[in-house]
Amino acid sequence: MSATAIASNLKRLAQRLIWAALFVVSIPFLIVYGIAWSLAIVAVHIAAWSRGLGRPWVALVYSDSPKWKTYVEEQLIPSLATPVSILNLSRRAQWGDFSLGRYAFRLFAGRREYCPLALVFLPGKPVRTFRFYRPFVEAKDGRLDQLRLLEAELEAFLDGFL
Repeated sequence: MSATAIASNLKRLAQRLIWAALFVVSIPFLIVYGIAWSLAIVAVHIAAWSRGLGRPWVALVYSDSPKWKTYVEEQLIPSLATPVSILNLSRRAQWGDFSLGRYAFRLFAGRREYCPLALVFLPGKPVRTFRFYRPFVEAKDGRLDQLRLLEAELEAFLDGFL
């Protein structure tokens, strides 16, 4: 074996050892992160269940987008006959540091189609997410069927509990 091949093999071995050491060192941090994330999810569920006082609690997130602002404010919000926290993404600086809706949004909205969104917490059950982004995009093109269907699904989900 040539000196270059030996040096190359030693370099690869050193890289593998460094990656293995980083993996082993990161395991405790990943475990702590996973436990903290799980505790946050449980805490938000318990807080949402108690906030609803035995009824469903909804965190409704929308923005000042002309695609849905008027519809959400005039149609969707009044149709919800349950405790609702309304969060406007365009005014998120006003949400407050310890807002339950803010924490629920951060934990459960995800990174795709998160506005407009309804997070529904039924007592004793995991959160149910209703994503309105795609139906509003289709409604802008004149296809209202998906929007009406999702809105009816949300109302039926809430009515099934009330």
